[in-house]
Amino acid sequence: PRKITSDISAYSDPTITADSSSFVINRSEGSGNIWVTTLEHPDVVVPVTTGLGNRFGGGGVRWLPDGRILFVGFQPGEPSSLFEVSPGGGMPEQLTRGREYWSPLLSPDGSKLVFLSGKNGPPELWVSAPDGSGPRQVTHMGGIDSPSWLPDGRSVVAVSMGATQMAWKVPID
Repeated sequence: PRKITSDISAYSDPTITADSSSFVINRSEGSGNIWVTTLEHPDVVVPVTTGLGNRFGGGGVRWLPDGRILFVGFQPGEPSSLFEVSPGGGMPEQLTRGREYWSPLLSPDGSKLVFLSGKNGPPELWVSAPDGSGPRQVTHMGGIDSPSWLPDGRSVVAVSMGATQMAWKVPID
């Protein structure tokens, strides 16, 4: 292993670009902001979002095929939402409102987004268009976690929550 960060911040949700040259990560310091660095020069870290009190990225950070960054953000008094932002920074665009989102994952071909939401009870798997529109609940299992797309883009593997945890292959189409 090679250490690529050198401070004591809390990090989560690292995601590597398709060409393996850069990664995006959530760095929490009381506030949560998004940072980008390269694998070649991890000592050069560029903030994508800045500001005290931000709650960006803690529920998931992912690269989009067009190079933008998709992340979960929390606004005071609202459920978590999906946002996207340029890796060069700027004002994040809020894509969704009124539903809880965690662990967003774009399908291998970029045509579908799966995410976890607890809007109707325990977290379950949902699928939508890449911008979060047209959400549809896929599981009704009393809680699900850790989704991961299969390479064919037609199914997701996820883990059921509760006293007995099992891995499940969940068809999305």
